[in-house]
Amino acid sequence: MSATRVLQVLGCLDRGGAENMIMSIYRNIDREKFQFDFILHLDRHGDFDDEVKALGGKIFYAPRYTGKNHFEYKKWWHSFFKSHPEYRLLHSHIRSTASIYTEIAKHYGVKSIVHSHSTMTAGSGLGAFVKELMQKNITRYADECLACSDAAGQWLFKNHSYTVLPNAIDAKLYTFNKNSREKIREKHNLRDNFVVGHVGRFHKIKNQTFLMKIFAEILKEKPDARLVLVGEKIGSEGMEREELLSFAESLGIKDKVIFAGNVSNVNEYLSAFDVFVFPSLYEGLPVTLVEAQAAGLHCFISDSVSHDSKITENAEFVSLEKSPAQWAEKILALNYSERKDCYSQIYNAGYDIEAGVEKIQKIYNSLLSD
Repeated sequence: MSATRVLQVLGCLDRGGAENMIMSIYRNIDREKFQFDFILHLDRHGDFDDEVKALGGKIFYAPRYTGKNHFEYKKWWHSFFKSHPEYRLLHSHIRSTASIYTEIAKHYGVKSIVHSHSTMTAGSGLGAFVKELMQKNITRYADECLACSDAAGQWLFKNHSYTVLPNAIDAKLYTFNKNSREKIREKHNLRDNFVVGHVGRFHKIKNQTFLMKIFAEILKEKPDARLVLVGEKIGSEGMEREELLSFAESLGIKDKVIFAGNVSNVNEYLSAFDVFVFPSLYEGLPVTLVEAQAAGLHCFISDSVSHDSKITENAEFVSLEKSPAQWAEKILALNYSERKDCYSQIYNAGYDIEAGVEKIQKIYNSLLSD
């Protein structure tokens, strides 16, 4: 019996939170039972494209929705399902147009899952208004609603029922590793420096400019400190590296900030950090915070991020109304000499990939048996 092929719908396959989560599941799911294929909205090579193909997945490209191409967009989906009757399950990670293609999927007998990964619409102005308008009917045709946290579920699905699927990771991979720490520190000439770490795409919602202000305050007390930023701009929205470089220069900290770029070994970087700072303007439950806590890092997180993000005692929420100096004071008050093994806490909270794969397979099987 051949595997059931599940369509995963995303913008692209770069190293974003939803993408990392679904790829972690893909690597660990029983691919004799479930095989993932992807419908993407950006026709360009992504970070995970080659891995998807190596695992046996296919990649299709839908036209990017602009509003003006509404009927063309619907026509593409009709044509796709007519040409591919083999698909029985669709798992959507996009909010804005999900109500369009889940309705079409239902017409062709395809069961659909809509997955919420955030707690607020990205962007502003007309674009954000249109997205919010389109997602009002998001539960109308979905057969199952999933959310990375209660906050993400309540925000998108309102009074509709949903299931929380924690952003599971391979927790053992992220456990603190001394050799990894030494390797990354040697690569970036860090040695005994106090390292403030951050992982996230370059975007205003990630608030990296505020992070740099915090770091500038830390430098006043720890001149040997370094800020390591793992990530880049993803897609058309976001901030260019040059913008952040220019901002760092305006603060006089440019030579103390390391731009590591998008990397495939985030786990090793987390071992190299001394503290993790995440001052986002809003989030659902970022995979990055699960990974950082699995690595035993103390995490300072903005209180605008879902409080479901606190998995270990190492997570601490700080108000964005606090000044950069107040954030720095909290960060500098801790003793960072010891890194605890947090694997059991991550596993018991349901964030290890084994638990995540088991849960998603049950959901897929339940929809297929209806």
